[in-house]
Amino acid sequence: MHNLHGQSPAALGILQAVMDAGVAGVDQEGVVANMMALALKRTGRTRLAAEGYFRALGIARRLGQRRNQAVALANFGALCLQAGARGLAQHYLLEAVRLFSGLPSGECGRDFTHVLLQLGHLYTRRALAQRGKCYYEWAFLVAAETGNLESQLRAVQRLCHFYSSVRPRRAQCVVYHEFQLALARRAADKALEGQLLETISRLYLSLGTERAYRSALDYTKRSLGIFIDLQEKEKEAHAWLQAGKIYYLLQQNELVDLYIQVAQNAALYTGDPNLGLELFEAAGDIFFNGAWEREKAVSFYRDRALPLAVTTGKQEAELRLCNKLVALLAELGLQQEGLEFAHMALALSITLGDRLNERVAYHRLAALHQRLGHGELAEHFYLKALSLCSSPLEFDEETLYYVKVYLVLGDITFYDLKDPFDAAGYYQLALAAAVDLGNKKAQMKIYTRLATIYHNFLLDREKSLFFYQKARTFASELNLRRVSLAPQRCWGRAPWLASGHPP
Repeated sequence: MHNLHGQSPAALGILQAVMDAGVAGVDQEGVVANMMALALKRTGRTRLAAEGYFRALGIARRLGQRRNQAVALANFGALCLQAGARGLAQHYLLEAVRLFSGLPSGECGRDFTHVLLQLGHLYTRRALAQRGKCYYEWAFLVAAETGNLESQLRAVQRLCHFYSSVRPRRAQCVVYHEFQLALARRAADKALEGQLLETISRLYLSLGTERAYRSALDYTKRSLGIFIDLQEKEKEAHAWLQAGKIYYLLQQNELVDLYIQVAQNAALYTGDPNLGLELFEAAGDIFFNGAWEREKAVSFYRDRALPLAVTTGKQEAELRLCNKLVALLAELGLQQEGLEFAHMALALSITLGDRLNERVAYHRLAALHQRLGHGELAEHFYLKALSLCSSPLEFDEETLYYVKVYLVLGDITFYDLKDPFDAAGYYQLALAAAVDLGNKKAQMKIYTRLATIYHNFLLDREKSLFFYQKARTFASELNLRRVSLAPQRCWGRAPWLASGHPP
């Protein structure tokens, strides 16, 4: 009893007293040795535990007790696993499986299933996924043959994990989750049943078809009924919201707002502001990540979730919401309103010491000011964003970012700030990054812009010819049409400059 309840020191004292008294028979001595080893393992005395298992194994072999031998070997394997000796663990567990497989299932089914699951987990961790899956399936067959419901559940749970995380296969994952659901019903475990209905709903939702959405809706409503019965208000709120999301995907818009409202009411009933924050943001995400009525996300983020994030001091959530609002308002053409949240995102990023989000905030501020025609502010914030890039550049994506931003800076300086000389400087910085990246198309584009600027505006024929020849070379390599030095139509935005004569 002490061992079962994790009271290992008390168990050791009693077992040692039994051994010292010499009252245990030969067969009982093996059982006592095994139990002592188990208690020693739990107290971290690995060497003494190994000696105990070895003694139990020797007694079982002497008496020809194959089941006890298998149990001792399995325990030895588990001890090796705990000590990090995976090779030894595999050896002892396989020996245990060899002995168990020769015994009647009714005699050792539960222990046999446990060892097979351990082996499956061991092989999966050692990147032998197919072999691990075979042991999981074997464990399930043994558990099914013996009718042990608990062992069947454990085996099916491992198979669900295998097909969802180790070797993702949606169809098999759904099948095993459905089977696990049937077992949960047999076990009358309502909490597990509700959890599985939620999971199966998400699996169907990931399939992305109308038929799958309707199946997902059915499972969500069944889980909702269970959560209401169990008075699990938090899970109930999430289930109402999930149903609203599915109705959105099915374009049954008249029901979306209704289900979202009921979800919010359930969250508010708990009085938990953190749950309210989570639900309001998730409700906004339905529209933010959707293809229609995206403007509805603004009120959920700005008017409901953001005040709760401020009140509860959840700065990470506040930053996340500000970033979503900036992106959404920019897409909706509300750049001026987006500036407020972009500045909030910048301040929060600096407070949290999050340099990546700080860089994103500067970039978004620059883009908003550029759209509003604030050239100098756009230039300032783009340069701040670039200053936060790592140096030297580590990844091609960072170099590509340099190319794009310096091109934008060149355009702003030329079109908005009316400075072709500085524009040429930015274009040359973009060119340096493009050369480093080895991007021929970008190089051709930049060489063409430089050739056009020097030909038509800075009136430097030598440099214009050099850039033009470079552009022609890349155009030839890329099989593109002849490069033109005529000002592009968009250059009409700069009427303050007169075109020069061709060289």
